[in-house]
Amino acid sequence: MRQTVRRREYQDDVKDRHAEEQEVAELEKQTEELLQKQMQEMADLEAKQRAAGYLFDDSAHIKVAIAGNTGSAAVAAKQKTNISFTGDDDDEAGKKKRTLIMLDDAEGLSPAQRDQRNAEKLNAMRDALPTDRTALWAIKIKWVAAITVSVLLTKHEASVCH
Repeated sequence: MRQTVRRREYQDDVKDRHAEEQEVAELEKQTEELLQKQMQEMADLEAKQRAAGYLFDDSAHIKVAIAGNTGSAAVAAKQKTNISFTGDDDDEAGKKKRTLIMLDDAEGLSPAQRDQRNAEKLNAMRDALPTDRTALWAIKIKWVAAITVSVLLTKHEASVCH
């Protein structure tokens, strides 16, 4: 009778170990499937972001061309080097500033007409924005247009202040 009980306990132990091994194998399988699914989702998200212009290929090779001076050492010593790493050196006061050329399609318009046209564009953009919060947050941002709007706003604010 005692042997029967011990045999039954041993068989139960073997069944428990077998069930535990199957459970561990199933969990590993589920974990692997979840990791594969996450990797696929991350790859899809990255592809969408690259297509939208949010990501760039950081692993692209950078080509650096270094051309040596073929002249003599005396010529090289005479050349003035202007290397600035921080951008706030005291030597910059003597540098000639380049004049900026306004790229505008409204040639022939007076400054007041340009300001009026820019104000109309800004008002049209403002009126095109949705007032509903969910619709507002669903808008995809077009960064080039956002920068253009920022420049227009800055010019408009500057002309209003003066």
